[in-house]
Amino acid sequence: IVYGIILSNVGGSNATNVTLSDLLPSGVTYISTVYDITLGGTFTDTPPDGNITWTNFDLAAGTSTIIQITATVNAVENTTVNNEACANIGSEPDVCADVNFTVRPPNVQLAIDKSVDDENPRVDDLINYTIVVTNNGIDIAHNVVVNDTLPAGVTYSHPDYSTSAGTFDGTTWDGFDLSPNSSEELNITVSIDPGEEGNLLTNLVETTADENGTVVTDDANLTVYEPVIILSIQKVADQISPAENANITYTIIVNNTGDDNASNISVIDTLPDDVIYVSAGGNGWICSDNGTIDCTYPGQLAPGIPTSFDINVTVNSGTAGTTLTNTVCIDDPALSTPICGESNIVVNDDLDLAVTKVVDNTTPLEGETILYTITVTNNGPITATNVEVTEDINHIVGLINVSTVPALADEDTWMVGDLNAGETAT
Repeated sequence: IVYGIILSNVGGSNATNVTLSDLLPSGVTYISTVYDITLGGTFTDTPPDGNITWTNFDLAAGTSTIIQITATVNAVENTTVNNEACANIGSEPDVCADVNFTVRPPNVQLAIDKSVDDENPRVDDLINYTIVVTNNGIDIAHNVVVNDTLPAGVTYSHPDYSTSAGTFDGTTWDGFDLSPNSSEELNITVSIDPGEEGNLLTNLVETTADENGTVVTDDANLTVYEPVIILSIQKVADQISPAENANITYTIIVNNTGDDNASNISVIDTLPDDVIYVSAGGNGWICSDNGTIDCTYPGQLAPGIPTSFDINVTVNSGTAGTTLTNTVCIDDPALSTPICGESNIVVNDDLDLAVTKVVDNTTPLEGETILYTITVTNNGPITATNVEVTEDINHIVGLINVSTVPALADEDTWMVGDLNAGETAT
């Protein structure tokens, strides 16, 4: 504060050997005085109390002089401080004047704002938090402190920050004052941690100052982007009715109909019992036989661009008529509903046997010997078991001395036995 003392000579004669004294009261600490040294005299002060005396100076009739005393207020709030100054000439009575003031509470009104530059970042993205602290009061805010405990789910690497004042240690921003109606800014860069997809991250910040002990807070919220990945899987066989011992190829097709790339896709294929695993893979897929066929796709699957791989197997013998059910599923424990594809094929059991009979002489003479040849062929696709051919040659009128090779089991039946696919018996 500055005290102003105006001393006027309102008389008609010059005043000489004037004395002015001002004993500063408790509650203020003296700093300095400004006065008109051209008026002469002796000026003394005694800091820090500030007992000011100006003696033996002259003041012409009809003139005034101003003395300015600067002091710091150190009285507590709501204290009334009185200051009196007096002047005299020689033995004349003192002429005095006083002034009072009451110490008011400091007017510091802190406000804080926290924002984030991306409210829907992805995992591993770098984001920037901005904190602005403002003093809306009329007094200086001393020793401003801002505490910012970053939320779980982000990683701060010191010193990834910038500030208009003070320093930041990763939690506390301090080391500065705030003038009235002024602001300071802190920018903090952090990265989003893996595994935070879909999570809401709230960052609370608070501030205080010497004159503003009440905590002022604000927060900034963000929700980590959750990728939209919609996988589908289907399985098809290159034959719908294979024969026993046939080699078949299953093709597994995986598609992504979501909005984002899918990575590290794994599938599990449970082969039916009636096939033998041969090999699997293709198009970058890596497969292994672990009781189930486990395959992974190490790349990224973009939306709308399907990928596929093959599983090669051999159909077991003795499976004709069997339905081979083959199921393949996306291997993801997080799925509440499994994503699977299925292929059903039936091993061919439509046996195709052919019997032919020819004679070596179609116009024999009486008494001539003729040869009938009977041929049975298995055209597949499966083995024919316990094949029998009925032949009534022993009952044909006009034939005598009939013999057969091999011999018939009885007069009418040729017991052929088993015939593999493609095999012929005569």
